[in-house]
Amino acid sequence: MPLELTEMITGAGALGTASFGLVEAMKGTRLGLAGLDVVRMRLALGAGQPGRKVLGRAYGGALDTYLHGTYRLGSPKMAMVLRNGFRLGLSGVASDDLRVFATWLGYDADAIHLLLTAHEARRREQDEPEEQRKDGGGPGDVGDGSGGTSRPSDHAKLRNRAELARLELLLDARIEAALAEADDRYASVMKAIAAGIALAAALVVGWGAGADMLTAAVVGLAAVPVAPVAKDLVSVVQRARDALGKRAA
Repeated sequence: MPLELTEMITGAGALGTASFGLVEAMKGTRLGLAGLDVVRMRLALGAGQPGRKVLGRAYGGALDTYLHGTYRLGSPKMAMVLRNGFRLGLSGVASDDLRVFATWLGYDADAIHLLLTAHEARRREQDEPEEQRKDGGGPGDVGDGSGGTSRPSDHAKLRNRAELARLELLLDARIEAALAEADDRYASVMKAIAAGIALAAALVVGWGAGADMLTAAVVGLAAVPVAPVAKDLVSVVQRARDALGKRAA
């Protein structure tokens, strides 16, 4: 009996591993996009939504194709693409679109005002010629009330950078949370499909071999959960058999 049990565990583990391999081979199909809908929902990437408008500035009309291909490469690559895309898109987004985006992120009126001030300061600095940045004059200057201009204070610059850094940190947290949830959804879908394949294979082979169908069903159902720990389970059964055998002797 112990020998039959170890063989059953080994067979179930091999069946589960093969099922996972078959599912992994289908990653290039729509199955490989399982969980991407979570990312779209959590990051407002649907048609006309604020997140899509920002990413669209970075990746253009090929955004969906790019996201599909990147998602199949795994969460680290997807996280990098989303972070870079949001940063690039936000650097040149219109103030009205930024206001909508900040509202979606949960900013209140005062925080939005500070963010828009920082955003406009960054845009002026980006548009300012390099020569004028060096000599202290140009379109990025702030009026001093005496007919001349003065550079923004160091305090104002630090405050603006802090506001933009806060926005980026908040976005990073949203991206990480969305991808963690998407990974969980992807793993659940893949396990369910692999379990279905394993069960179907066990029943078909059991029927063809004239085996007990209940046993075949048990092997099929246990295949996916057992696959990662099959060797450990076999070792446990063998150690228990050895211990019981010595005690009986």
